[in-house]
Amino acid sequence: MKVLHEKVDGIYGYRRTALNINRKLGQLFNHKRIYRLMKVAGIQFVIRKKRKYLHKYQTFEELSLAIDEYVHFYNYERYQKRLNGLSLMEYRAKAV
Repeated sequence: MKVLHEKVDGIYGYRRTALNINRKLGQLFNHKRIYRLMKVAGIQFVIRKKRKYLHKYQTFEELSLAIDEYVHFYNYERYQKRLNGLSLMEYRAKAV
């Protein structure tokens, strides 16, 4: 468990550690047992910080405009690998 913890620089929590141990050893260990063992061994994991919003909108109109711009970007300008490098609307127009 300590080797795995050091290998991933301590970013795995007890659930992810349990998944990896179960896969590597081929046995099923409960995540609660892994948590307890990590606690006894003094292994601590990284606690994620809460994300902050990047932008606060002053009015509803600003928010509405930002949403419209994002929807346009998502549909017309965002090229997707799974659609062979086409945007969503380009792929749709090609299919019709």
